[in-house]
Amino acid sequence: MRDKLEWWEELYRRVAELGLRGIDAAAISERLLGAENAIAQVTEGDMCRLNLVKSFLHSPHRPK
Repeated sequence: MRDKLEWWEELYRRVAELGLRGIDAAAISERLLGAENAIAQVTEGDMCRLNLVKSFLHSPHRPK
């Protein structure tokens, strides 16, 4: 469980860092998470990697 939490924290940190560099959400998603998978298709994009990245970028806890 600790390893999974550390993975999420590291992903959040990397997303925030790339966002501060001005890289857009789609490019960050592709770079860090790769192409979208079948879940994105089945949920019509509601649950997709891009939305995860966007939620991290719009988080009030994100570094400024």
